[in-house]
Amino acid sequence: MSLVGPRPLPKYEAVDTDQEYGNKYDLRYRVPQGLTCYWQVADRSEITYEDRMEMDCKYAKEANLWTDVKLVVQTARYAVVGKAEY
Repeated sequence: MSLVGPRPLPKYEAVDTDQEYGNKYDLRYRVPQGLTCYWQVADRSEITYEDRMEMDCKYAKEANLWTDVKLVVQTARYAVVGKAEY
């Protein structure tokens, strides 16, 4: 597991996702799982499951050092201030 990347899904969500969506969100599994990503720094009360999966796929497409640095800074800011940045 890395610091930045899509959060691992609980087993029950992973099974449900595979059954409901097939391989639509397989891209999220092509990068290492991490502790923080786009949806952790977003307003999580407004995010649907599909939005979360799309954000994870977006990260998988854009993964690079600069994106990781921005997400770590946003996560730290969110932890201190408690405000969404995304």
